[in-house]
Amino acid sequence: MIFFSRLLVFLELALTKSFMNLKSEAKRNKLSYLWWVVEPLLYMGIFYFVFGVLLFQHSTGATGSEFVVYLITGLVPFQWFAKGILMSAPSILDERFLMQQVRINPVFFPFVSVLQSSIKQVPVFLMLVAFLLLMGYAPNLTWLGLLPVFLLQFLLMTVLGLLVAMMVVVVKDLLQIIPTGVQFLMFFSGVFFTAERVPVEFRDLFFMNPIASLLEVYRTILMAGEWPSWDVFLQLVLVVGAIAMAVLVVYGLVHRNLVKVAMR
Repeated sequence: MIFFSRLLVFLELALTKSFMNLKSEAKRNKLSYLWWVVEPLLYMGIFYFVFGVLLFQHSTGATGSEFVVYLITGLVPFQWFAKGILMSAPSILDERFLMQQVRINPVFFPFVSVLQSSIKQVPVFLMLVAFLLLMGYAPNLTWLGLLPVFLLQFLLMTVLGLLVAMMVVVVKDLLQIIPTGVQFLMFFSGVFFTAERVPVEFRDLFFMNPIASLLEVYRTILMAGEWPSWDVFLQLVLVVGAIAMAVLVVYGLVHRNLVKVAMR
């Protein structure tokens, strides 16, 4: 009972902090909350122009309209992932003075960053649904499968966000490298090409990338209107679980010294 009461307090504080950050962020922009919609539209528009118009469908072999849907259903989840990781990276380092004064679990700050990016992504996913409806993809019961996929991606983002936040505390220069790493991951996660384009001998290695597997599951549900392969989903759960366990072990070893290292 004590654990659950503490967990509820933790989640309540994280939600409060996330909404306060979002409100503060909106006040700094003239478009306010509208920027949450404009920014992803610009982002997706640029990539569509480059890969859908200039390079067209050569990377997938699909028709023009099919390629647009394929591209957008990959970009939206990946954009959520990218924002969560990039926001998490400096989160512990930025709050080092607060942690020095108040006893706060360092996990709190990457979690708030992921939660904040997730709230901002809600209208983007709603736009994705509207776009799919416009393109003739009718919703069905398989769309309920998105709920565990969302939770799994949130967990992955949280543990990876904690990992990069701890790494930045130790090596601050990583803040300059992480955006490049995220961009590199985007081009190797199947955002712009199908898994069939990956040579057979490298396909298992390709799907060891949890982002590639997540995008495959998203597209199976949204585009094919089918339940994802449970073998694939279980494999994805095991990979994310293994990453989570490894990160928690590392966190258990270093969390007591994070504030001291951050203050150097």
